[in-house]
Formats: sequence, structure tokens, C-alpha cells
Amino acid sequence: MRMTNLLQLAAALLFTASGVIRLATDPGSVLGWLFVVLGILSFVLAFFVLNRKPHTPWSDDLLAPGRAVVLWQDDCPRSRALMRRFNTDGRFAFIDVDRDETAAAKVRALMDGALATPVVLTRNAQLANPTANDVMRALKDSR
Repeated sequence: MRMTNLLQLAAALLFTASGVIRLATDPGSVLGWLFVVLGILSFVLAFFVLNRKPHTPWSDDLLAPGRAVVLWQDDCPRSRALMRRFNTDGRFAFIDVDRDETAAAKVRALMDGALATPVVLTRNAQLANPTANDVMRALKDSR
């Protein structure tokens, strides 16, 4: 579990526990109810909003000049590392191969039948298990 997830979980637990303790000593406490609500909202935010995984359905149009496609799986640490590094960069599209059969077939074709990720595709490069620097070089060359 990532450190940010642990911190989010700890904050949610602290808010909720503080509110429950406050309500146990003073059932009408507005501050207690506020902490309980903040704790619940923290859980919701941590697990449903902040942990969404990016996914774009496969399209050949994604391989435009200056763009890259990252074919990834959730259980792959290297995929998650690339996702963390490039998730906010609009030049990248992320395709979850567990959700997209076309993308999974592309990975298998490139990796001799194995569903091994991450695979990064640009207009003129196919990178298996690349580093962030490899990806940036390939992206630069695809213009």
C-alpha cells in the first residue's frame, strides 16, 4: 500500500475515532458529529475518488505524433510507477489491459504471447518495461 493511501486511511480513522469519542462523552456535540462526517468523507475520498485508475479504450488514433500509450495492469509495480510519473501529462493515454481485450492482444503480440506490462507505444517505438527516461526519449523521437 502506498504511503499516501496509508496517510489518507490514518486521517480518516483519526477523524472518525475523535468524533466517536467526543460523541460518547457528549452525545449532542456538534464537533463530534463534524468529526464523524469528516472521517466518513475521508474514507469515501480515499477509496473512491483518489484511487481511480486511468483507462482509455484502445484506438489507433491514440498513437498520434507526440503522444504515447501506456498499456498497464494494476498488479504491476512498474506500471504503477509509470502511472504516477505520467498520469497528469496530457500526452499519455493509459489503457488497462485487464479491461481492454484489444490492448491485451497487442501486448501479447509484442511480448511473445505473455501479458507482461508495462508496454509503452509511440508512433514509431514499442517499449517493454521501460524506465521513465526511456519513455521520454521515445516520446521526443515520435514528433
